[in-house]
Amino acid sequence: MEATSGNTGIGMALLAASKGYECLVCMPEKMSEEKVNVLKGLGANIIRTRTEAASSDPDSHIMTCKKKAEEMAPNSLILDQYNNENNWKAHLETGQEILDCVDGKLDYVVIGVGTGGTLTGVAKSVKNSLPDCKIIGADPYGSILADPTD
Repeated sequence: MEATSGNTGIGMALLAASKGYECLVCMPEKMSEEKVNVLKGLGANIIRTRTEAASSDPDSHIMTCKKKAEEMAPNSLILDQYNNENNWKAHLETGQEILDCVDGKLDYVVIGVGTGGTLTGVAKSVKNSLPDCKIIGADPYGSILADPTD
């Protein structure tokens, strides 16, 4: 099970489907119907939560997932992408793949920010080889992390 905006949940649902496991995904209501349909197609069970709920709110997708895991213990596992250091470590290789594609010639990398795992892992890898490269985190349209009107 996982609290997700969709992409990690889709990866987990794909793995669960291939292994015959049950998959429970908790995600905010604002996430697209396309992601929901893919998750359903992969056999995932989905709990939608209030978009406005802060991560520490009992009604948030994160706290709902933790509550469900406690109810289902010991037969549950949360990867916890928001606090799992392997989230960003998995993207060290992604950064190297980018470097390999551009023969070490790179001025900027722009990455959409969700949990920050992709941005952090790629940035660490790229900056190790190209310390002057600028890393830019972009808040995707529809994100509740930043409000451009403020």
